[in-house]
Amino acid sequence: MASRPGHAGRINEDFVGATTGLAVLLDGAGIPNTEAICVHGVAWYASTLGSTMLSCWARREAVDLRAVLARAIEEVAGRHRNTCDIADPSSPQATVAMVAVQDQTLHYLALADAFVVLGTRSTDPSSSRTGARSR
Repeated sequence: MASRPGHAGRINEDFVGATTGLAVLLDGAGIPNTEAICVHGVAWYASTLGSTMLSCWARREAVDLRAVLARAIEEVAGRHRNTCDIADPSSPQATVAMVAVQDQTLHYLALADAFVVLGTRSTDPSSSRTGARSR
């Protein structure tokens, strides 16, 4: 896994992480110069939300991806509700992509303009690089 800031000289506002059975990717978003709305900033929000999602999954507080995301959002909101205006539309936010494996089934969730790209891997040597051919 790797991530880097969108602009040279700026802090990385993205988060990528994984734990057993779950991988998450967040693309932090916010409007510059909104420190009066939230003292934490976008990078804090994305990394805190991402790590909280992984923690909720690992603690098995929720196993449905929507429930994991909802619980993590509520927990992070609680961490800065008293110091920041989290209802302001300019408050830090993030797009989210999650992929989980449970009971040999792949589950995924994409929030906002995040994408989850699923593909197949073929052991058939006649398959193309873009996927297996139909037979």
